[in-house]
Amino acid sequence: MAYDFRGAWEQTIGHFAAYSEATAAMDLWASRGFNKSKLVMGIPTFARGWLADECVIGGATSGPAPFRPFTGDPGMASNFELLKFVGKQISTAEGPFLETTINWSKYCYSYEDRNAVLKKMAFINERGFAGTFTRTLDYEPAEFKLHKAIV
Repeated sequence: MAYDFRGAWEQTIGHFAAYSEATAAMDLWASRGFNKSKLVMGIPTFARGWLADECVIGGATSGPAPFRPFTGDPGMASNFELLKFVGKQISTAEGPFLETTINWSKYCYSYEDRNAVLKKMAFINERGFAGTFTRTLDYEPAEFKLHKAIV
């Protein structure tokens, strides 16, 4: 599992599947003697979100993003639910964010997109790890862009 490093349980924004943390976790397991041919990286198909005035890593939050009907969890949305939001896409080295307004309040969601998955796949392939798994297929839009990026 290489996600849920950050979430609405914290007071600051961070990418919940940050590239630096996911790759460091894989390297840590390998350095502790685990066989790389058996290590797989988790790729999420959902987002973690916060109520926040500004969508920036390290920014202050006022709690979780609202409950979404499909995931049933405050601070969590499926990737296909994100498509319904209008907002500003923010690219960072750790992964993408979406800044959006819901019922006159500003929210910040961290999620994975095709480019983030391709970047992680390059790391996995270069380092000789076994591959990836995803959580969960039904949270992704019908085009399956994330799953198709797993090569």
